[in-house]
Amino acid sequence: MMLAKHKDALLAKWVTAYVTCMLMMVQGDISLFNYGHWQKASITATGACLMVIAFLYWPRLKTLIQTRIGDAAVYSFGVLLSDLWVHPTHFLFPTAEAIATAICSGAIIYLSYGRIER
Repeated sequence: MMLAKHKDALLAKWVTAYVTCMLMMVQGDISLFNYGHWQKASITATGACLMVIAFLYWPRLKTLIQTRIGDAAVYSFGVLLSDLWVHPTHFLFPTAEAIATAICSGAIIYLSYGRIER
């Protein structure tokens, strides 16, 4: 029942992680999109959403997710871990792409907070 209540927010978060991951992987050059990029971005977004679902059952994180900055921070952390797990970086150092993707996803979640039913 808890997931049904949060499905719109989770879908919005999935789309956010997918789009930012896809753009970071190709470094903004959308002509490079291919099936491999689509698959990795989908797995990254799904992994981040699964972490958020798990976090909803952790009382302290559930309370944190109910604030604007907390929601963005927790989701950014999920995107960071998921991106690190799915594929290696295309940037300068090993965690650079995952950090950039997490920051962009968190910024979008922060700016769109409250526009989607929680």
